[in-house]
Amino acid sequence: HISLEELPAVKNPFGFVVDELPFKLSQLEDLKVEEAVSILGVILIWRHDEWYHEIGKEQMKNLLLWEEDYRILRFLVAGSINTLTKLSEQAMELNKSSVKFLAEIDELAGR
Repeated sequence: HISLEELPAVKNPFGFVVDELPFKLSQLEDLKVEEAVSILGVILIWRHDEWYHEIGKEQMKNLLLWEEDYRILRFLVAGSINTLTKLSEQAMELNKSSVKFLAEIDELAGR
């Protein structure tokens, strides 16, 4: 059993994107590239404080001097925006459903 924290994309998201992304995406048959990109972008945002603090601003500036690094990182982060918006909308719907279901449970239990 492996925890989410142990996954390379969670443990070291920036390294995962830079070092392993092309290879991983080439192996995905049932996942669209756009979906994979948005998922990785969300992971980058989720773990932003850790990896950004680790590499520091100066190293980040150096990485972004390379046009390809800049485009990849920007593409991933921008791609996560729609995914995060959809997740937020789905979470609100689930919250409404849980409140209704809780009321139904209480009603059925006669409370």
